[in-house]
Amino acid sequence: MDKRITRMESKMGLRFDKVDCRFDQLEGKIGSRFDEIDNRFDQLDDNIASLRTEMNTRFTKCERRVRRDMMLLLIAFSVVAALLEYFV
Repeated sequence: MDKRITRMESKMGLRFDKVDCRFDQLEGKIGSRFDEIDNRFDQLDDNIASLRTEMNTRFTKCERRVRRDMMLLLIAFSVVAALLEYFV
């Protein structure tokens, strides 16, 4: 009877070792997936930061153009108003 119990215990021990090994493998896969996801989030953060910088640069350029165009329109309206006042 002791031999049967010993054999069963050793079989169970082997099974537990296999299960433990499988858990370690799964843990490694899950860990690598989390690392991969973390790296992708880091890349997304970098992409968002570069897009923000690019948007700010474009907005600044656009804002300068709008200001320049508004000044040109103001000058043009002033010239037209002066000409109308002179001729009328």
